[in-house]
Amino acid sequence: MDSTKAEAENIEPSAGKELLDKYWTQVKHEIDDINIVEFRTTDLPLARIKKIMKLDDDVKMISAEVPILFAKAAELFIQELTIHSWLQTEESRRRTLQRNDVAAAIAKNELFDFLIDIVPREEATKTHKKKDTISEVQYIVTLPSSGAMGNTIQLPNGQIIQLPQNLSSNIVTMATPQTIQQHYTIGQ
Repeated sequence: MDSTKAEAENIEPSAGKELLDKYWTQVKHEIDDINIVEFRTTDLPLARIKKIMKLDDDVKMISAEVPILFAKAAELFIQELTIHSWLQTEESRRRTLQRNDVAAAIAKNELFDFLIDIVPREEATKTHKKKDTISEVQYIVTLPSSGAMGNTIQLPNGQIIQLPQNLSSNIVTMATPQTIQQHYTIGQ
């Protein structure tokens, strides 16, 4: 039983390598057989690519071919990342590609090292979700303009809030103690 498991582990990486080799062979054939009309049609929006390129202050003019080349390169990049992610999915014996498969593919391949900070691992997203589950409530209360009001307000949940004596505005923003605690710890 251990020998079949070891054989299966040896087959999976070679199958992945075969898939990538087949993909790049197919891409090379497509590039060799491309005509000008096919070259100018892309799946990614050229206007958006131009807009991203113009965000760089050093870019003054953009030749007509450059956005097309960038679009084709981005398509190839996305396809290769998808193949690596799919191999991670198959390694986990699943049929649905998940975010953690993309993160694992990025972590395992040096080609994608520049994406490590952009695509967080699953552990980081789990801890982030725990922080988001803290319920925060913020009340915005408009006070009457007359100064005859007392120093307390009763909120819809029954909580009574003590107001400062000299308010400069008739709009007061209040939050739950959890929210105040969080704002305080972030500010330190």
